[in-house]
Amino acid sequence: RASETEAMSTPTPSLLLQLTEDPSALRSFVTDYASAQSFAEFPAADKVRAVAYLVQQLHSAADGEVLQQSLVALKMLAREAEGMDAFLQPSVLLRVFELMGCGQGVGLFAPATNVNASKTMVNLIFKDAALSTQLREMDGATAIHKILCKPGISPEFAFGYLRLLFVLTRPTDNSVTENVRMADQGAIQTMFKLIRRWSKVVPLPQQHLVSLRECMQNIFNLTLGMGSLGGNTGHIAMDYKTYLPNFEECIDAMLTLFNLPLTSPVANPALWELKAGIVNCCVNIPEEYFAILVVVNDSARTLATLFDILEYHVQKAEQLSTLQSQMQLMLVIAQLLKKSADSRPYAFKRLFPDRDLAQEAATREEKEEPMNMDVPNRDSPTTGNKLIKLMTETNQSLNYCATELLFGLVGEDSDAIIKLTGFGNAAGMLAMRGLFGDISNRDTAAEMREVERQRKLAEQHQVSPDQIPELRGAQGPETAEEKEDRLMENFQRLLDSGVVKLVRKGDEDK
Repeated sequence: RASETEAMSTPTPSLLLQLTEDPSALRSFVTDYASAQSFAEFPAADKVRAVAYLVQQLHSAADGEVLQQSLVALKMLAREAEGMDAFLQPSVLLRVFELMGCGQGVGLFAPATNVNASKTMVNLIFKDAALSTQLREMDGATAIHKILCKPGISPEFAFGYLRLLFVLTRPTDNSVTENVRMADQGAIQTMFKLIRRWSKVVPLPQQHLVSLRECMQNIFNLTLGMGSLGGNTGHIAMDYKTYLPNFEECIDAMLTLFNLPLTSPVANPALWELKAGIVNCCVNIPEEYFAILVVVNDSARTLATLFDILEYHVQKAEQLSTLQSQMQLMLVIAQLLKKSADSRPYAFKRLFPDRDLAQEAATREEKEEPMNMDVPNRDSPTTGNKLIKLMTETNQSLNYCATELLFGLVGEDSDAIIKLTGFGNAAGMLAMRGLFGDISNRDTAAEMREVERQRKLAEQHQVSPDQIPELRGAQGPETAEEKEDRLMENFQRLLDSGVVKLVRKGDEDK
């Protein structure tokens, strides 16, 4: 027999039965179990009867309070499988749509009813994907957009509608053009208007942060096909300036939120999620416009925030980030570094605070060492070193994103990436891009050392780089005889150009 403590903490199955017998039990049910995450304790038969009763209330209840409580109860019960067949009907869907303020009864219901209806619909759509198809057939996205365009709409009221619009504009096999259609209706500009309006409140309440994140999610959906980082050729191409003629102002509004101070993700999870949503939106910025991130707003603050978040992801990824958000951030930073050379010095200091490439090169030259085969200070726990380790990560997507970031850091320079990461780490990346050039044919450290020695001799003889002849590299596997012939041919070219001079024994010091 359950103890009194267990009895108090366990939902009472009979309470659901009361819904079909006593309407006053609705308020008790919602009040007592609004925070419940599961209704597994209730018998399936009780849930079926409760849902059927609540659906009846949607059609017949004249009391707005009963409607609200019915919607809240349905929102919670939507997590369960039992009884939902009574709800998943076109007539019921149309009724909830009307209660949201999207039907002919717009303005007839209290705002609380509209909000609860929209949140109920969100839960139901995530429970049954077929509902989103029905909503599209009812042109639900257009109706929702009209509500979001109402003057003075609050973040609290808008949250459920924003989430529904996000669901309806997600690319699927059946709705690949839905985001384009909504963009044509001005939905992108609507999102930015809401962002500018809601971000004026200081400090931003939690509900503002949550609703602003939903705006960012919608902007991501609505701008698919504009950017160069998404990598999905299935998206319909969309022109950036056509849909965002005031894109500088729009990006500035996003960066104002992005640069809000945040001591740590756990200190304000809603703000952390908002910043992640902004990074997500940046993925869809076209390549030619990417430098805008350090042109508008406070560029120094934007760079600092980007690398603050990157450090959170890379240094404490198991606690704070998902793999997808980590890769998206790396791609955004990589693209920014490629397009904004002025951003690279700051980025280098953040990633490799204990390194100086020029000094490392001078030290190697002084010691007559070849280019580094591995990373100097490889055990230093810097964010840059962690990114270098990701270059050989077995997860190819993560490998690619980290490599792109580091390659962007050195301005996509083949020699510089070897100096930064070591020949072993850079070899695969350079080979994939066909960027080895002279380096691609140095199949041994001895050959690399010889080239370094030849360059030093050229400098001693005051030979300009233009005078150094082109050396023939190995074009594939070769026999010892073929390799010897190739090296002799290269040596003769060096002799003919004057880069290398033969001396007689005893004349070395002359």
